[in-house]
Amino acid sequence: MTLANTIMRILHVWYAVGAYVLTKYQRLLGYDSKVLIANVNDKYGIRKFYRDYSLNVKPEEFIETYLVEAEAANVIHISLIGIVLRTCLKSRRLKKIIIYYDGLFLG
Repeated sequence: MTLANTIMRILHVWYAVGAYVLTKYQRLLGYDSKVLIANVNDKYGIRKFYRDYSLNVKPEEFIETYLVEAEAANVIHISLIGIVLRTCLKSRRLKKIIIYYDGLFLG
């Protein structure tokens, strides 16, 4: 299989509306894109609205699912800094990771 025949796999990690919008349009462009999110409170119904674009897992299964999904991804977009700290050391191989950090979760 040549590079031209492979599909770019993009994994967006955690809860961000922007990640769902990116996934929607990346799929329209032919990419294999998804948002990985733990089943947590969905106060405004955003996760439900974008359910076709996400992989919802139980909180206790999140890290293991992330590691499996990240292994297959070409690009990993993380919008929660704590995930980077907890999972980079567990990764099976080095990958380029795009971190979006908006200043939340400083505590």
